[in-house]
Amino acid sequence: MRLIVRQFGRRVAILESTPDRGVVFSYDREYLASERAAPLSISLPLRDGEYSQAEAVPFFSGLLPDGDLRRRIADYLHVSAASTLRLLDALGGECAGTVSIERDDYDVDGLGTAPG
Repeated sequence: MRLIVRQFGRRVAILESTPDRGVVFSYDREYLASERAAPLSISLPLRDGEYSQAEAVPFFSGLLPDGDLRRRIADYLHVSAASTLRLLDALGGECAGTVSIERDDYDVDGLGTAPG
């Protein structure tokens, strides 16, 4: 699964699940080249290259509800409450603050087969 991370509506990064490295985060190169580029968090300073799951997931998990509300939402969506990426896929457009997250329409790994 591959998700686009936006701040103030502008594409700033990609968050994706990989088969060998788990969830990774990387800033968009075009965004990094911009004079207006700013880090999403002090825990994710601007840099070219990937952040590991251990580095990235705590920030993104913090955008989601926690505790019992998180479990209830996960149950409703039929996903694990521990699956930050799946929860962000479902709820990322409704994050509090300036960050929003949406599925990458060009994620060929995330596409299903056409009906019929």
